[in-house]
Amino acid sequence: MAKFGKSFRKSETGGISFLPKGVLDTAVDIFSALNKKRIRYMAIGAFPVNVYGRNRTSRDLDIAILLRKSSEFETLFPQSRYKMIDPDCVNERTRVARVRDKKTGILIDVILKPEEFTFSRNTFGRRVKVRIGNTIGYIPSVEDYLISKLKAGRAGTPDFQDVVTTLINNKDAIDWEYLENRAKEENKLYLLRYYKDTISK
Repeated sequence: MAKFGKSFRKSETGGISFLPKGVLDTAVDIFSALNKKRIRYMAIGAFPVNVYGRNRTSRDLDIAILLRKSSEFETLFPQSRYKMIDPDCVNERTRVARVRDKKTGILIDVILKPEEFTFSRNTFGRRVKVRIGNTIGYIPSVEDYLISKLKAGRAGTPDFQDVVTTLINNKDAIDWEYLENRAKEENKLYLLRYYKDTISK
């Protein structure tokens, strides 16, 4: 059963435990390795969706990592368990590396340049603790998660419902000043206001 850190106010509809067992098993293995090596990371994608917004299943895992050096990657994803989709893809220019967990079959997208996905070093300082059993993991703050959704702006995807449910579930916990300032920095303030108007109707 997934549990939440003290710094998070659980929404009524969200919950990591809704995710498939394979995703959770892969996450526990990766989170444990990252925690042991004291490498900062955040699970993005389906994790914050289920925590902050609504129950939505997924068969993959997205994780943003702040590596100190590229050689750390191999120690996090040993060949005994993980298979690189493109073995030569990890270098200084790589934005996303794709890995498959041979034990669970789960595909992992490893974000190696988080700043290109709105996740600056400052956002890692605001990350929120969650638990999967006895394992600690981290996700973006609700505000930084929303900014990533606004920035993505992917038409024809579940993003609209993800943002709306997150705003509704967390409207009293959100730091609106921070959120609006970040939206302004990303030139998405107009879109945030659109969503706010949507939930107030």
